[in-house]
Amino acid sequence: MPDRVLELQPDFYYGGAYVYYGVYYGSRAPMLGGDFAESEQYFARANAVTDGKLLMVDVLQAEYLERQRLDQQQFHRLLTQVVDDPPGSFPEMALANQVARVRAKYLLDKEADWF
Repeated sequence: MPDRVLELQPDFYYGGAYVYYGVYYGSRAPMLGGDFAESEQYFARANAVTDGKLLMVDVLQAEYLERQRLDQQQFHRLLTQVVDDPPGSFPEMALANQVARVRAKYLLDKEADWF
């Protein structure tokens, strides 16, 4: 279905299909079908749809892509950026962004265990 969504309306629900493929390709090692470059492109496209205002995109990129490729700097940068984003910056997705902030704090607390 995400393929069909990308064909018909790629920006549907804030680029959700791009996020899906970003997680899909980023969460797997290359030998198991993952593709870090492809994942990064999909996350970039998802961010472009909302001009980077949907914070969950950065959280998922940090959790699934950056953690998989062991890029601690990018992991930390993305999550810190989410935590520091002021509430109300994207009113139509305020709840999703607040959930992203909470998840980002949780992941930052686990950073020392993973890297």
